[in-house]
Amino acid sequence: MPSIDPRRALRLSLAAACLAWPAWAPAVTLSGDATPHQWHSFNLPANAFLGAAGYTGAAWQNTDAGALYAEWGGFVPDAGTRWTFSRPTVGQSTGLRAVLQETSGTGLRTGINNIYGLAFSQVPGLPLVFNLVLTDAGAASATVGSTRTVVMRSGTLGTLPDMNVTLNGVAATASAATFQQASTLVMPDGNGNEVSTASVNGEWLWRWEQVPVAATYRFDFKAQVGHMSLDNLAVYASPPAAPPPPAPVPTLRAPRVALVGLAGLLAAVAEAQVPVVPATASAGAAHTPARAAR
Repeated sequence: MPSIDPRRALRLSLAAACLAWPAWAPAVTLSGDATPHQWHSFNLPANAFLGAAGYTGAAWQNTDAGALYAEWGGFVPDAGTRWTFSRPTVGQSTGLRAVLQETSGTGLRTGINNIYGLAFSQVPGLPLVFNLVLTDAGAASATVGSTRTVVMRSGTLGTLPDMNVTLNGVAATASAATFQQASTLVMPDGNGNEVSTASVNGEWLWRWEQVPVAATYRFDFKAQVGHMSLDNLAVYASPPAAPPPPAPVPTLRAPRVALVGLAGLLAAVAEAQVPVVPATASAGAAHTPARAAR
């Protein structure tokens, strides 16, 4: 299968080069993309950015008990396949199976193991289409009702990714570009000439909150158009967070007081209905037998 090196296909336009990322995103600037598969933003080995940067609200690391993690820096297909990748080239958490597939039929694996959306001289051309399925062997041990915060990030060259990414069919809670560098995409037109179009070398994050713990998690994502090159891909999920305790059951103290009050009222009414004998009448009745005896 022919391969191309995107460093030949992507010529960095230094005059138009720019960096843009949120103030909270730590970043380094590499010299163009001379070193492939390097994160420009959030590049700490432990990926503690997940909470430290304020992006997820609570920090965790890949090695925390119950956390899920898989990362590719370049893509090597499974033996006997062309577009199935179940061996994350950077790392993955124990007990997790991660399977990435490209399904558009337009993919080309480059000389540096990027996945490139080959559209020949067509602009825009058909986009790359991906699905990523995580299978968690430890899901059954989580407390019923537990949830996770989940993050997916990608690094791309060329045209832009589609920001409408879903996890188990649900759109991301939030998304952001954490690094962007303008460049120019140069392609042959089939007639010995070159066609140039604006493009971006970028890094992107998607976040989902309150994701129910499950045995499988499916991500669906794609490029906007042809000529996008997927350089890096990583997914992270926080350890399961147990659901809050149930609200306390209301006590019967107030109804019980009301019943006691009602009982007292009924007793008072009953007492009022009993005839009362006057004291003088009772005394006279007591002397009557003595008078009769005389």
